[in-house]
Amino acid sequence: MARCTSGAFLGEFLIMPFESRALTANLEAIGNAALPLAGGKGASLGAMLGAGLPVPEGFAVLTQAYRDFMAENNFDESVRHLVEDVPADDPEALAEVAQALKERFLAGAIPPHVADAIAQA
Repeated sequence: MARCTSGAFLGEFLIMPFESRALTANLEAIGNAALPLAGGKGASLGAMLGAGLPVPEGFAVLTQAYRDFMAENNFDESVRHLVEDVPADDPEALAEVAQALKERFLAGAIPPHVADAIAQA
C-alpha cells in the first residue's frame, strides 16, 4: 500500500518520499512542513519526534485518505449543498447543519483501500 517509510529535513522544508496518492505516513517522516498532508496533530507529532522528544511510534492518516472517503461516499456535493446557504450568524442553523454533517460522516463507509492502508501502517 502507499505509505511513506522515511523522510528528510532540508532547512525548513520536509522532503517526503510519498507516492502521489499516499494514504498514511510514519511519524518520523513528517513534521510541521507536512501540515497540508498530515494535519495539525500528525505534523506536530512528527516535528516533536524530529526534535528528539519522546513520542510513541505511530503514523498519520494523510489528507488523501480523507479525499478518498469523501469521494467514496459522494459527500463533496452534498456537504457543499448543506453548508452553502447557512447564515454564519445563526447559531441554531449552524448547530443543525453540524449535526447533519456529523451523522453523514459517521454513517459513511471507509473505502476498502483506505482501511487496508491503515491496517498495514
